[in-house]
Amino acid sequence: MAFARAPLTCAASCAHERRTRWIRYGRGPLHNGGGGMYLNYSDPIMTNSIIWDNSPQSIYTSSGTPLITYSDIEGGWEGEGNIDADPLFVDAINGDYHLTSTSPCIDAGDPGDVGDLDGSQADMGAWPTGGRIL
Repeated sequence: MAFARAPLTCAASCAHERRTRWIRYGRGPLHNGGGGMYLNYSDPIMTNSIIWDNSPQSIYTSSGTPLITYSDIEGGWEGEGNIDADPLFVDAINGDYHLTSTSPCIDAGDPGDVGDLDGSQADMGAWPTGGRIL
C-alpha cells in the first residue's frame, strides 16, 4: 500500500491499480476545482482514505469514474463502506493526522484489508490505530 498526503491529480488515463491510504485535508482547489481530488480522463481506485475540509469540493470529475470504497469523503461519495463524518484528527491544523480515539474512521476500513496492530479491522486514513504506516 502507498501513503500520500498530497493532492491527487489524475489526467489522461491515470489508473491507480493499487490500493492507497490517503489523506487530503484543508486545501484549496486543484486546477479549476476539486480541493481533494481532480480527475480528467482517469479512473483511479482508492480505499481506506480520508478527503476532508477541502474547497471548493472534495472531488471534481471533469471526466472519468473513480472507484472509492471504505473512505471518509466530506460531502459523501457513493461506494461500499464510505462515510461522511468528521474524521476527528488529533491536530490537523498542525499536520497531525492521527485519529483520536473517538474517530468514526477507526475500524471502518476495508474488512478484507490488512488489519491494525491490535488485530482489529483496518482504519481509514494514513495512520492506523497503533501508529504504524502501512
